[in-house]
Amino acid sequence: MGTTTIFTPDFLQQLLAATGKSTAGMFWQFVTMFWSAYWPWILLILAVTIVYELLTWNGRWHYNSRNGFSPGFNRLVGAGFFALYSGIFFAFFHFVFGDNIYLEQVWPYIIHALAFPLTWITLRKIGFWVY
Repeated sequence: MGTTTIFTPDFLQQLLAATGKSTAGMFWQFVTMFWSAYWPWILLILAVTIVYELLTWNGRWHYNSRNGFSPGFNRLVGAGFFALYSGIFFAFFHFVFGDNIYLEQVWPYIIHALAFPLTWITLRKIGFWVY
């Protein structure tokens, strides 16, 4: 009997294709993967991050963007809103069109085309992004 390994080149390629490419994207992917088991810890980490950013808002502890928050926190908020809107659109399309959205390659592009500008509009309108 031979042994097989799960870490085949095809498996690793699919695994890397599914991961976020930015630190904020990887963080939100981690949140969605591990939410059910570690939600108290995830909320604690988010709360500590938000409190730290509010305490150092427009301070000199780290570099601040024009809105007073660090660039990393701005990316975290932007990626969070993008993930939220993507999830809402994905759930809507799944409800309307059923499981067929998993088989067609066009749906992710439509979801991104809707979620990306909506994220920008939302964060501009509430005054978080001042650029």
